[in-house]
Amino acid sequence: MSESSAVDRHASWLELFFDLVVVVAVNQLAHLLHGDAHHGPGGLDIVTFVTLYLAIWLVWTSFTLYSNIMADRVRVRAMFIGMAGIAAMAAAVPHSMDGRANLFAAA
Repeated sequence: MSESSAVDRHASWLELFFDLVVVVAVNQLAHLLHGDAHHGPGGLDIVTFVTLYLAIWLVWTSFTLYSNIMADRVRVRAMFIGMAGIAAMAAAVPHSMDGRANLFAAA
């Protein structure tokens, strides 16, 4: 592979869609930091946010590295499974503060 072909690679539509799913997950997490009308987020809210964000970020980073290394040979099924996992994590975020964090962990 020549150096110019490595520089010319752009993100595929699949990778961009994957990133969009991650943005939705982080948006769900941001609601944890909202707090109530009179008080900001509490210490538990911040710790929960950082922990859940780290989990989502690690999955996103792993799939980003995978797609960068594999380039045009990325397996679509693997990317969709990753997206489904992150989407399930995003759906479980609202329940992470009411004692049902195992939903997030399972995703």
